[in-house]
Amino acid sequence: MHNGMNMSADAEGSFTLVLSKPIGAGTMKGYAISQNLFVANVDFSCERCPNMAVPGIGATDPAHEKRGVWFTINRCIEGRCETAIPESGVAVVAEGDVCVSCSTALPESFSYPLARYRGIELFVCCDIDDEAAYALLGEAHSKTKQLAALAGSASVFTQDDELLEIIDRMAECAQGGLKAETKLCALNLFVALSKRDFSTAKPQALLTRRQLDIAKSARDEIEADILAPHDARTMAQARGLSATTLNSYFSRVYGTTISAYARKRRIDAASKALLSGESISAAAIKAGYSNPSKFAAAFKREMGASPSAFKRRPR
Repeated sequence: MHNGMNMSADAEGSFTLVLSKPIGAGTMKGYAISQNLFVANVDFSCERCPNMAVPGIGATDPAHEKRGVWFTINRCIEGRCETAIPESGVAVVAEGDVCVSCSTALPESFSYPLARYRGIELFVCCDIDDEAAYALLGEAHSKTKQLAALAGSASVFTQDDELLEIIDRMAECAQGGLKAETKLCALNLFVALSKRDFSTAKPQALLTRRQLDIAKSARDEIEADILAPHDARTMAQARGLSATTLNSYFSRVYGTTISAYARKRRIDAASKALLSGESISAAAIKAGYSNPSKFAAAFKREMGASPSAFKRRPR
C-alpha cells in the first residue's frame, strides 16, 4: 500500500479506501455482491491514484486474490479519467460516459486530469456466468466472457440513458445492502450491453501519449501562473503547433479550451478568496481584474451569481 492510501475491509468482503496526502483526498467504498461482482462508489480529489490490490479482486496477488478474467464498467458522474489503450494511446472518459474495459495487465496508476473524479465502478469476474443467479445469460451473446471480449481495452458509450439508469440503480442497491436487487440490476446491465454495437463504441477523446503530454504541459503552464496572459497562439507556437491543434488536444483532455480553462482557474481563485472572507475588490485582484464591473460580469458568467450574492450564500 502506498503512502497516502489506507484500505480496510469487513468480514463480508466490502472495502473502504481512503486517500490522504501526498496523493490527495477522497474515498472508494466497495461492496461485495458475490465473489465475482463488486460495486464501488468513487469520490476522489487527486490527479493520480496508484493502483492497489482490492480485496478479492483481480490477480494482483495470486496468493490471496481471486483469479480469472476480470473486466470493469466505469460510469463517470463528475470529472474525467484517463484509460490507456495498448498501441493506440489514451482515452479520456468524461461525464456521462460508460467505459467497459477488459485488460490482462493492470495499470500502475489511474489519472484524473481535472484532479476530481466521482463515479461508479463495477468489477466483474467472468466466472459470474456460472452463478445460478445468472443462468438467464445462457445465450452466448449475453455471457460476460463475450462482453469482455467485445469491449477490449476500452469501449465507451456516451450519454446512454438506459445504461446510466441501470448502473445508478445498481449502486443504490449495493449501498443499501440489497444484494438480490443488485444482482438483478447486473443481469439487466449485461443484457443491455449485449444489445449495444461495440464496434461503434470507440472513445470520443483519443490521444497519443505525445498529444497527451503536450496538453498536460499547456495546463502546467497555466497552473504555474494563472494571472499570466495565456494566449493559445503563443503557447502553440512554442510547441510547434497551430492554436487550433493545441486547443483540440487540450479540450479532449480537460473538456474546455485553453482560454476558458485559464479564466475558470482565475475565477476559482476569486471564489476561494470570497469564501475566506476577503473583500470583493481583493477577490477581483486575485482573479487578475482591475475593473470591478468586468470582474463581476466574468464571475457571474462562471459561477451563476454575482460576487456579492456568492459571498452572502450560507456556508
